[in-house]
Amino acid sequence: PKAPKPPALEYFCVSLPTNEVRNTIDKAFSTQSPEISKFYRQLQGNRRVQPTFHVTLMHRNTVSQDPDLWSYLSSLHASAQLSEQPSDLIGECRVRLERIVWDGRVMCVVARLVDEGWKSVNVVAHVTIGTAAQNIKPKESNDLLEKWLEVGSGGDTGIGELLVEGSVVLKGEVRAVMQQPRR
Repeated sequence: PKAPKPPALEYFCVSLPTNEVRNTIDKAFSTQSPEISKFYRQLQGNRRVQPTFHVTLMHRNTVSQDPDLWSYLSSLHASAQLSEQPSDLIGECRVRLERIVWDGRVMCVVARLVDEGWKSVNVVAHVTIGTAAQNIKPKESNDLLEKWLEVGSGGDTGIGELLVEGSVVLKGEVRAVMQQPRR
C-alpha cells in the first residue's frame, strides 16, 4: 500500500496567547455602554468567540498574491522540519492590538506586526475574535476591514470601532498550519 501523503500547508500565522487576547477584549468592553458591548456579549453568550487567536500571514489560497512570501515561509517551515525536534514553529513576532472593529456578523482586532521580517498579505493585518453564526467564515474579517477603511465606522455604516487603550503588545509564535484531512 502507498504511504499516505503528508498534509499540505494550509496557512502561516502568528499564534497569540489566548488568555491575553481575551483579557484585552474583555477590558476594552468592560467600560463601554451595553449598546457598544452588545455584539461582543452576544458572541460570548452564543459561544462564538474563537477558541484560539492568530494573525494570518498568508493562506494557501493567496499564494498568487505573493509567491515569494509563500516560498520564504515554506522554506522556514522545511528547515524547522529537519531539526532534531521537528516543529511547526518557525519564528517569533510581537503583535500590537490596536482597535476592535465589528458589524453584526464578525468582530476582529486590527493588529500591527511589530517585529521586522514578517508581513501579512491581508490588506489589514488582524485577529478574528468571533463570528455571529457557524456559516459565517472568519475570513469575512477581511471584507469588514476593507469596508471599514473605505467608509469608517459609526453613523449608518453598520460598523463599530473601539480603540484598545494603552499599548497592548503580545508575544506571538510564527507557525505553519497544516491542512486537516477531509472527513
